[in-house]
Amino acid sequence: MHLKTPRKFMTTIGGIKYEGALVADGIIDAEAAARALTGIDHAFQYFIGQENPTLGSMGMPLPVEIKKGSWEALIPSSILGWIGTVGTASAATYITVAAKKLAENGFKDETITSISIKALALIQELVKIGKHLGHLELKKVTNVRWEGKEIIIPNESGGVIRILQDDWNKLAKAPINLLSGIASVIEEERALTITVTIGGITSKVTVTKKEKHIFSKDIDDDDDILFPDLIDGLGVSLEGIVTRENGRSRTLGFLYKNHVITCLPASGNMLPYKKHLYLTCRMGGTVSRIDESGQPNAKKPKIIFRDLEIISNQEQLDLEGMDDNED
Repeated sequence: MHLKTPRKFMTTIGGIKYEGALVADGIIDAEAAARALTGIDHAFQYFIGQENPTLGSMGMPLPVEIKKGSWEALIPSSILGWIGTVGTASAATYITVAAKKLAENGFKDETITSISIKALALIQELVKIGKHLGHLELKKVTNVRWEGKEIIIPNESGGVIRILQDDWNKLAKAPINLLSGIASVIEEERALTITVTIGGITSKVTVTKKEKHIFSKDIDDDDDILFPDLIDGLGVSLEGIVTRENGRSRTLGFLYKNHVITCLPASGNMLPYKKHLYLTCRMGGTVSRIDESGQPNAKKPKIIFRDLEIISNQEQLDLEGMDDNED
């Protein structure tokens, strides 16, 4: 997903906004803006992919609105309608291609809007649960109870929150660092607010600096060697999910046992693997632990892969991680 600044905005179904004294003129410094955009991209793309992997693999564009007091990524109520309002030549070229892809795959505006609302609502629900529990380690939550189609989740203070079972199943599979990029921009005077409008009713949730730690945890930020059994030069066959592709660095992100491993095609050609995005695959290749000094001592492995086989077109992003840094 790429985010572009449009010439004109229409009605929206919600957005992810930063506001406060540090955004007084609608400006965020370049580094923070890049982290925010990447974080929004990952989280939104993750849940779009869960709802519809084909749409999730297309990189659906979203506009960014800058105004006094806030900086916001918005989701128009009509994605295809918004595409028609883009005026700059460079943006129009990219977005016209995006529109063509959507049309070729039979996506109608109503379908795109419905999936987008659901994705944004899931992000908002994940934030609400994180604030409620004080953490996002949902797989460790065991004291929930079922009531019809809902799950009731208590916290240590005795409060409860209700969520649909289907939504809980999706959120419980999400990695604990899925919202790290979005939360990384939060400061004392720059809060995060996520707004969703469904059926004419708008709900919002805000995250402050005090709550930032709940969402900014990085599961790979430690001094331990990741997967010590994957030694340099070892031939492997791993099952996981392709979580991202980076054409510039010619790498894939491959979610394996709740960690994203950076993988490089042995051929150097990324084109054959774009269709694998967000699908469960079997990867065959060789482990590399070569570090910057040329020694096999890297704490995180990389995989130089020769084969990437799709196992299931239905298995959608069960545990996608967020790992923006190339290992």
